[in-house]
Amino acid sequence: MDGLNGYDEREVLKKTGQEVKRARRRGKFFERMGLMYRDGQITRLTELGKRLAGISQTSKTEFRKKLAEMALDVLSQYQL
Repeated sequence: MDGLNGYDEREVLKKTGQEVKRARRRGKFFERMGLMYRDGQITRLTELGKRLAGISQTSKTEFRKKLAEMALDVLSQYQL
């Protein structure tokens, strides 16, 4: 959605081919995760968002494993 209005359900449908209800809510979620930000009415990806978008299918498993390990480390510090 980089360079498009990620809050507009019609633009999301046109780009992804999937009907997304409440696109603004999902956009806010991704903004708070640090994956994207708003520049006026345009959605922009952060550097982290660009890296995540560029992960190939073969490295997704490896990435997910590493991300899960990192999350477990953080949770073990604050949840116990």
